[in-house]
Amino acid sequence: MKINKKWMILFLIVIIFLQVAFLKVAYRYPYLGILVEQNANHQWYIAGLEKISIGEKLGFQEKDIVVAIDGQDPSKHSTVKNYYSIEQADSITILRDGKEVVFSTKEYATSMTIDILSLVGEIFAFIFAYFLYTRISNSKSAVMLSFVFSNIALIFMAIGASTRADVLAKGITMILVACLPFVFLHFLILFFKEKSSFSMPTYFMKYVYMVLSFFTFIQAIMFLPYANIQYYLTIYYGTMFIFVLGFSSNIILLIYLYNKYRKTNDYLFTVIKTVIIALTISFFPLVFLTFIPRIVFQQELAFSYYSGWFVLVFPVVFGYLIMSKQLYDLDIILRRIYSTAVISILPSVVLVAVNYFIFQKDASAKHLVISFTTTMVVLTFVTYSLEYFATRLEKVMFPRKYHLQNSLKKIATDLGSITNFRELKDIVLVDIVDTLQVFGGAIVIQYASGNLEIISEGNIDEKEVKRRFISNEWFDSEYTRTLIKGHEEYISYLVMTKKKTNTFMNREENQWLNLIISYLSVSLENLYLIRKLNMKLLELASELPNQEGSSDYVWFRKTMFDLQEKERTRIATDLHDTTMQDIFFVQRKLKNLQKQMLNPDDHRLLKDILNHLELINMNLRQCCFELNPYLLKNIGLVRALQNLVDTESGIGDYEIQFSTEGKTTAMENLDYDAKRHIFRVIQELITNAKKHSQASKLFIQLRASGEEVVIHYEDDGVGFQQELAGRKTVGRSGMGIEQMKGRVLHLNGNFKMDTMSGKGVEVTIHIPIKEGLLT
Repeated sequence: MKINKKWMILFLIVIIFLQVAFLKVAYRYPYLGILVEQNANHQWYIAGLEKISIGEKLGFQEKDIVVAIDGQDPSKHSTVKNYYSIEQADSITILRDGKEVVFSTKEYATSMTIDILSLVGEIFAFIFAYFLYTRISNSKSAVMLSFVFSNIALIFMAIGASTRADVLAKGITMILVACLPFVFLHFLILFFKEKSSFSMPTYFMKYVYMVLSFFTFIQAIMFLPYANIQYYLTIYYGTMFIFVLGFSSNIILLIYLYNKYRKTNDYLFTVIKTVIIALTISFFPLVFLTFIPRIVFQQELAFSYYSGWFVLVFPVVFGYLIMSKQLYDLDIILRRIYSTAVISILPSVVLVAVNYFIFQKDASAKHLVISFTTTMVVLTFVTYSLEYFATRLEKVMFPRKYHLQNSLKKIATDLGSITNFRELKDIVLVDIVDTLQVFGGAIVIQYASGNLEIISEGNIDEKEVKRRFISNEWFDSEYTRTLIKGHEEYISYLVMTKKKTNTFMNREENQWLNLIISYLSVSLENLYLIRKLNMKLLELASELPNQEGSSDYVWFRKTMFDLQEKERTRIATDLHDTTMQDIFFVQRKLKNLQKQMLNPDDHRLLKDILNHLELINMNLRQCCFELNPYLLKNIGLVRALQNLVDTESGIGDYEIQFSTEGKTTAMENLDYDAKRHIFRVIQELITNAKKHSQASKLFIQLRASGEEVVIHYEDDGVGFQQELAGRKTVGRSGMGIEQMKGRVLHLNGNFKMDTMSGKGVEVTIHIPIKEGLLT
């Protein structure tokens, strides 16, 4: 709906030309407002004087006989011939009481209030049209509204010259006044089409514009020499009739929409009511106080210039709402203005009363009314805008509150991207501790089974927190415990130490914390559901053998394991490239510092620190290997497993016996994925034993024949009731077994476990060697 650039330039040129032409007329001649008629003797006499003209100030009176205009016969003056009015005249000679009197208009000011207000209205309307057209060009209704404003601006542009009976200005004014309600109608159709399901066709508008174009062509006859007052009156009344017809079309459309959406759409119904009110305020004075009385009684009840200003109400309301995107808030804005005005009444009365008692001698009724009105308007404005200014100045006036709100926005944004508890600690818990300026904080999840899961940040003792939960000791001021969410399967708490400033949290901080807890409640619920879903996926992957499922299950199982391996590799890479590298640089700097030290005690202290860093580095290296067993490719499955067993035996409180039997070449000939699954299964067996078995000896055997690979595992630990292993809940162990089952099933193998409380665990796994598993 955008206009071509060439047409826009042409439009601007025309606007400039018309502006210059109309200003030339308006500021060359004063508005005389003298209406004339002919008597029986064919003499021209003054029949009336317009209300806001200067004719009466010049001394003209009704019934004065007009003898000459600019020294010529009045019948030859264009404005008398065409409009029965005297305008654009420098001198007028009249006959009064048998004497001729010459009036000169040159010494009177040409511009009047009407011209200044028209110029202000023109500038205002053009600015609104520009912003609507350029800023909201993606909305057809906004573009059409810019045309409405352009229409109004051109009317105001032409008013000054039109009142002075300029032919071009009068023609443009009447054309644009006739078009205005139909452009409004077009805007209404597009607006409701954008904002609702209303889809009234707009094709009929081209026929409306064709009729208006024909009316414009008829207007052009006014420029011909034989145009007279009768022709002008026909066009004049025709313009008013067309305007009333367009106004009626708008009202009919709105009544139809009002009835259609009265009970179906609250928002749209509010908009329709707003449109009806704005349209009534805009057009009612012009239609019912000016045009209809003119058509019916040939007399206006209100001067058209004053009633015409109300036309601005409708486009101003919609222009503001569209540009500020507050269309839904109109009722709220009006309600706020009303509420602030009511609130301002009492303090206004008090201030006026104080004013009266102080200045009783000078206080008149008029003074008190003006004082009350002014005070109420000022207080209403201040009260209404208080929120705006308080928000703007909040950083200076309430720095702590401003900081808390920014932290709240950041945490609320971060919570939307969190998918696991590690991120909850690294992203959110850090901000909570820093914002509240406490030594440390922790989120504690207590499951229905009694297990506790703690994630902490800062200087807080997790063991002490766990002890307090077990003994339920929360009576001192060292720790505070706040409930986040109570659930039938878990209860979550936020535990915090005291503040670094050794003060209590103020009201704003408590309000902030309550909001954060409400956000955490939702986030923890989502994380719990993610865990639960992940547990279900693992169970699904461990229960359906390949031969019983479709290829979709095989694909699902493979994809799930691939994603796990990618995440482990990513974590291992991050540890190697960041933490381990940082430790390496610290070690190198400390070694250089050690060489420069002469004090034996300092030298020994640095040596202990270096040994501790080396131990951390070794643990990280082992962690990276467990996450990403790169030795599988370098040295093969058997030697990688032997390296794993040697490492675990060195750091554990148990003995591991690892042996192989049969054709090791058959094991090494397996493809990399199969070897990685076998490695992960044995790794998980050792991890479970380390965490839960309390065993002193582990026995792991890897056997291979031409047809299958067998993994046999035994320990002398405490074992468990096997029927309890099937009861999987979030927060309990047991998912490692599901992982092992899933991997074995993915290799088309068989998993068998035999255990009982107090009698250890025995696991036997058979993996057939098929052509697809060989490299």
